[in-house]
Amino acid sequence: MKSAKPLRVHVLKLVLGVLAFSSFATLVNVWFTTTSAGQKQIVEALDIGQGVLRQVFNNRESQLISSAQVLTDDFGFKQAVATNDKATIGSVLDNHGARINADLMALVSLEGELIAANVAMPSDGSTALMTKQQLAEVTQLGGSTLWTVIDNELYQAIILTVDAPTPIAVAVVGFKVDEYLLENFDEITQLNTTVVYTDTQRKEKRLSTLPESHVEYAIDKLESSMSWLAFYSSKEAFVSRTFPLTQSLNSPVDVVLSANIEVIFSSFNQLQRNIFGIAVGSLILAFLLSVMLSKKLTRPLGKLAKVSQRIANGAYDELSTEQHVISEVEQLTSSFSTMQTNIQHREKQITFQAEHDAVTQLYNRAYIGGALAQKLKAGAALQIVGINIKAFRALNDTYGHQNIDSCLQEFAKRLAALGGLCARISSSEFLWLPDEPRAEQDLVHIHNDLEKSIVVNALTISIKLAIVTLDCPCDATDTISVFRRLNIVFDEASKSGQDILPFHHSHEDKYLRRLSIIQHLKIALRDSESELTMVYQPKLSLVNKQVNKVEGLIRWNSKTLGFVPPDEFIEIAEQANLIFEITKWVIQQVMDDVRCMHESGYHICAAINLSAKDIMVPELLPWILAELRSRALPINALSFELTESDLVGDAQAAAQRLSEFREAGFEVAIDDFGTGYSSLAYLQLLPVSDLKIDKSFVLNLAKSSADQKIVQSIIALAKSFDLKTIAEGIEDEQSLALLTQYGCDLVQGYHVCRPQPLAQLFEFLAQHSSQFKEVQE
Repeated sequence: MKSAKPLRVHVLKLVLGVLAFSSFATLVNVWFTTTSAGQKQIVEALDIGQGVLRQVFNNRESQLISSAQVLTDDFGFKQAVATNDKATIGSVLDNHGARINADLMALVSLEGELIAANVAMPSDGSTALMTKQQLAEVTQLGGSTLWTVIDNELYQAIILTVDAPTPIAVAVVGFKVDEYLLENFDEITQLNTTVVYTDTQRKEKRLSTLPESHVEYAIDKLESSMSWLAFYSSKEAFVSRTFPLTQSLNSPVDVVLSANIEVIFSSFNQLQRNIFGIAVGSLILAFLLSVMLSKKLTRPLGKLAKVSQRIANGAYDELSTEQHVISEVEQLTSSFSTMQTNIQHREKQITFQAEHDAVTQLYNRAYIGGALAQKLKAGAALQIVGINIKAFRALNDTYGHQNIDSCLQEFAKRLAALGGLCARISSSEFLWLPDEPRAEQDLVHIHNDLEKSIVVNALTISIKLAIVTLDCPCDATDTISVFRRLNIVFDEASKSGQDILPFHHSHEDKYLRRLSIIQHLKIALRDSESELTMVYQPKLSLVNKQVNKVEGLIRWNSKTLGFVPPDEFIEIAEQANLIFEITKWVIQQVMDDVRCMHESGYHICAAINLSAKDIMVPELLPWILAELRSRALPINALSFELTESDLVGDAQAAAQRLSEFREAGFEVAIDDFGTGYSSLAYLQLLPVSDLKIDKSFVLNLAKSSADQKIVQSIIALAKSFDLKTIAEGIEDEQSLALLTQYGCDLVQGYHVCRPQPLAQLFEFLAQHSSQFKEVQE
């Protein structure tokens, strides 16, 4: 009988045979695939290049049209043309050309004679810019495009008539087509560009980014004759595409785009060499591994008893996994291995679940708390970095919990890659203990890397982060302080909008102050002898020089906290959901004060500031109307102001609510207009009656020409929408005079009167009774 060959020989033959066949098949497939891909890449590059080039010239044409229209619409330029003021014409052409970086600026009479130009023209005085047919066409249509050659250089131009009101001349504005333009185009498309046109001597001229020695060769190699073998036949093999750019000249302007085959196919060729090298290396490696494997197919039975004892002692990592040729030994070894794996897996799973977050697989709050306690107890100096995902609830609502869980998993991978200890301590908050303290600049880079968009199930999810830091033991000495101060600095980062914020003890002071403000504000709202008061700032009408409107402003002088600025406690009230209670208190107090004004003979309309949250409460308007009826006050006793930026969040819903206020008869003003997101569509959507110009544009109105232009524009815009304008922040007589000149309706500010309590307001009105007080019949 024929003796059996050793098993290692069969293993070696099988492994090497399969690997050799698969390597050969891979090489052949890569050979044909890369050839096809290279050809396809060339065609796509030429398609894209052709589209980009046409778009570039179309964009230049649009720029020329816009620039030419500005020139021909200029009244001074028309007057200079009409009076044949060549000095002014030349100056205007030079200045306008310098502003738009135009290479060609010229003016031609309707008879075709050159009036002025910024480039040298033929000495006989003819423009040589356009044919009589083109001139006639421009005169009839008012404008046209023009491709022209001057001094053997190609220009792309726009020609427009100068109308006063009928055509009196033709203006030409153009850009030169030069090597700089083509080089920029080459940088974008990675192609070589050649422009072929006829010069003034009717000779073919070529403008190319290719070396002169390669131009002819590249033009002849059209893409229809493309072949992969061309790569080997020449060091400078090209594939080109020719297409016409324009037919406006007697001879057309053609563009030739050329792709260098060497650049494209060199990477594919390198890929083939790499794959061949990998295949050869794999064969060698497979041979060596097969030899090693064949030598380890036996296993001594004497080690199994020791293995069982190690498993009993919990030493799971010492069991050998070598294969055996004896089936009984193999089965016994497999049983031991299975038993060890199952026991070890269950223990690891229980431990992992106790220490890790189920979604991100990072450490959880309990584990990181224990690790922190040990480090802090040892007195180690360490940096604690907290990371919060902003608007996490909105992300969940927008993308769904499943997608956000996948997003969190990817985010956790990024965080873990930074090294150190990482943990998820709440739904949107993470804690990171770096191996060594990171400088602020390092944290900026880390912040930017972690904020990169994450793609989940074809959804691109953008996350925004806030990073806060604590330096222990300086900032905290125990885990309770660490987590409390992390929450405080997270809250401060959210309010300030800062992306990176180190903890400072002033943050804790501010946090405690916010808590105190909330506590005392609730007491002030419930107290019958409230610490809250109202002051009123008169609004002077520039139409009749009377004061019949005021703005109600809330003030809080706390017995405990002292004077609390409105900007501070209003913001805190909004966050604590107390703003509607404050609004109701203000409205009731203003109504009572307005009734006193009316009873004293002053028919004043008081403006009340509302927040976006206020107007979205459907019960607010019916309650206001009921309160007015209970005090026998007319609708025009109150008006309302809403900050512009508050309305942008949900403009449609805001518009619906404001419509209800307007239908009830109330005037509604947009406060701080010009500082938010103003637009014509925005004004058209919101049913308001007044625009209140923000004081930032009014404070320096007398000195700032920029503010003057802005204020004039806002007033003109308001008039076009049939809206009244109110300017706040009047500080001097000059500003008052300017606003009167601009046609502003109402003004308020310290120059008119400071905000006054009700009693002082009556004194102010009494002192100006001859101008302001209305006597009720």
